[in-house]
Amino acid sequence: MAPKPSERSHAAAVRIEWQTVLPAPVISVAATPAMSRIVAACVDGRGHALDATGAPLWVFATDKELWAAACAADGATIAFGSASWNPADGAVHLLDGGGNEIARFELGMPVWGLAFDRTGTRLAAASWGNECRLYEQDQGHWRETHRIGLEGAGAYGVRWIGESILAVVCYGRGVAIYNAVGEALADYACDTVGYNIAADASGNLLVGSSKPLLVGISRSGQLIARPVAGGSRALAAVATLDDGSLHFAGGFDGRVRALTPSGTRLWEIDLTGEIWSCAATPSGKQLVVGAGDGAVTLLANDVGVDVLRELDARAGELERDCANLPPVSAYRAFLDVAARHGLYRYALDFLEEESGAGRIDETTHAALIEHLGDACPDGHGDCPAISYERGRHRQRDGRPWEAAAMFLQAARSPALRLQAYSAAAGEFQRAGHQAAALACFRRAREPSFTADDLRLVYTLARTFESKGELAVARDHLDTILVQDPQYRDVASRLGQVRGSMANGAGTPPDYEGFNVHLLGPDGPGAEVDPRLHAVVAARAREMSVSDCERAGHVAVMEQLFASGALTPRAAVNDVTYDTSAYVKYDFLLPEDDVKKKLEAVNLIGLVKRVEGARATLDVGTATGRYPGILQGLGYRAHGIDISAEAIAYARSKFPPDACPDLRVGDVRQLPYSDAQFDFVSCMMGTFYHIPLGDQARALAEMARVCRPGGIVAISTWDLECPHQTFLSMYSVKEEELIVRNSRSVTELEMLFRETGFDEVGAIRIGLVPDTISYDLGIETLDQTGLRRLLEIDMAARAATPKKHGQMFIAHGRVV
Repeated sequence: MAPKPSERSHAAAVRIEWQTVLPAPVISVAATPAMSRIVAACVDGRGHALDATGAPLWVFATDKELWAAACAADGATIAFGSASWNPADGAVHLLDGGGNEIARFELGMPVWGLAFDRTGTRLAAASWGNECRLYEQDQGHWRETHRIGLEGAGAYGVRWIGESILAVVCYGRGVAIYNAVGEALADYACDTVGYNIAADASGNLLVGSSKPLLVGISRSGQLIARPVAGGSRALAAVATLDDGSLHFAGGFDGRVRALTPSGTRLWEIDLTGEIWSCAATPSGKQLVVGAGDGAVTLLANDVGVDVLRELDARAGELERDCANLPPVSAYRAFLDVAARHGLYRYALDFLEEESGAGRIDETTHAALIEHLGDACPDGHGDCPAISYERGRHRQRDGRPWEAAAMFLQAARSPALRLQAYSAAAGEFQRAGHQAAALACFRRAREPSFTADDLRLVYTLARTFESKGELAVARDHLDTILVQDPQYRDVASRLGQVRGSMANGAGTPPDYEGFNVHLLGPDGPGAEVDPRLHAVVAARAREMSVSDCERAGHVAVMEQLFASGALTPRAAVNDVTYDTSAYVKYDFLLPEDDVKKKLEAVNLIGLVKRVEGARATLDVGTATGRYPGILQGLGYRAHGIDISAEAIAYARSKFPPDACPDLRVGDVRQLPYSDAQFDFVSCMMGTFYHIPLGDQARALAEMARVCRPGGIVAISTWDLECPHQTFLSMYSVKEEELIVRNSRSVTELEMLFRETGFDEVGAIRIGLVPDTISYDLGIETLDQTGLRRLLEIDMAARAATPKKHGQMFIAHGRVV
């Protein structure tokens, strides 16, 4: 539990001063204004007090979980909120500065939020019983004074505004404002608010959200929800300076960000665990963060009010300076202020905004990027992004060798790896270095685990452990152990799981569904009190894949296995031409078969969305796989392909009296009448075999032959996936050609909309690297193995709906 000093030595906008790892996930942290006393509430029922260096002072223990912590400004009084899932229970525990309990108030419901007023003599407690209770110190004794009934899916964060106003977060409903005697003053509706709340000295509020949004409520009552750049999960932790000039937000994606009131990102730091809570000094120079990996981290922030004021002043003078100075000279002064405080990414974003608005031309932008790159020290986290921009300008100037070198520097960042290596490949090819180009193209698609992948697999391990599927949990922990033996508590947790398996631990009941376990590794592990079901179900809706959808996909998978559709069938007749390519597709390697099977499950799930569907068409059917699957499920299945050899091979796989309607034809002029089919598909990247200039015409033809209310679906490769491997049967040159003819997820969705489709969307597939199947010990994709991989895919999609997978199915409903 001893604090670890930071290993970072170069100047940066933010740095870790120390980190103390506690034995269990930290749900709440609180601190005195100068961080001389820090308290943390953990789910193992222990409350910890730390000093300014992160060293432990004392530990308070209860027989329940602890979800809430509060600390009076003088550190003389501390409060913890306890919680129990079954039976629903909770209490407020008041302690003196030495950790001795001086009062306890039973609430009978889990306590999520606690807040002292500025004097430390009044305390507010918010509970999952949709209630806020007020307590007051009177002549050294604490007593309850008021109870406030609330609406929503549980009361979460609570905060005093000034001396006598109270703000309470009602999950999924909004923020309610009361006075010190419990009288309602105002109510602000917002269905995404949740978790914690902060307030500046003027009474402006900053509220966490169940989405990657930062919700602000001004003192005048104006509510603004802003997307957070790069955010993918709920933002549970929020803090703000006394003057409101700087906000901090931490999310379940493990990242903490500093933001201006307008939402501009100043800096971002990635920590290991889900961020649940944070507290800042009034000046914002220090920020303490509590996370799901048990870490309490003290961050030193170099961006203070003085820095923000200077940046604002410099930005305001740019227009005047540009009238008297060359634009490069005028902007350099601004960049130098940002660089001096380590705000390189902020400066880069600023230049992009100025360029996009037409205030600086391309030549000026290039010169300023060079200046910023020269100022950024090697090893700084923002270096790769700047290198990528430097490479882009060299690419524009026709200097391929120099551009490639910059792109290779940018490829050091996992976030830029795919696009940087791909760009380097293009430049090497222009320079005549074909071997280097192909090497870069191959490296761009080498499987690798990111921090987000590890976080997901760890959460899944805890999920399966909670559900009693210990062997599956063990396999997931083994996977993490290979990737990073020091990750969280993976080694000790493996020992616990093995011990439970040896003792024959049974499977606990699943009270609410799979999704709620995915919210974090500290979610409930057993059946909960029915009184909490509405609260837990509301939080489960943070996931973008519902339990109902998940159950539907599992049912589809079981149906496909039962029908034999997921078992490759050998050709029943000989054919006279070379069929090696089609045979390779029918009998792919396991990592390729994962894509095929996941694609099939998701596609049949889409077919089932069309009410009364009977007739289907598969365009570019090649081996006849989908007509065979759909016919086996009772549909009138048709297939078409431009290759006569492909159709001959596909027909050879079926007895003559049981063959789907397979014919030769061109998608750009389909030989079918209007509205003949209920569902039209074009699968496994076939759409990108159509020239880019003909793709709109092809999609329009698919829409024409599909009836109103029917669905058209196109499955293809996601070029933005950092672990993209395509199919092993493709050569590197073939992969390169596919890339040249491809569209991104956004671009293909846009093509659907331009063609007139409604309910356009995309289902992402293969969201973790192929190697996961081997790491989990899945050697054959039988029903059990595929279910594991399907669970991983749906979990990744549920938690991070914008995460790029190897494939996606773009779809739209015909109007």
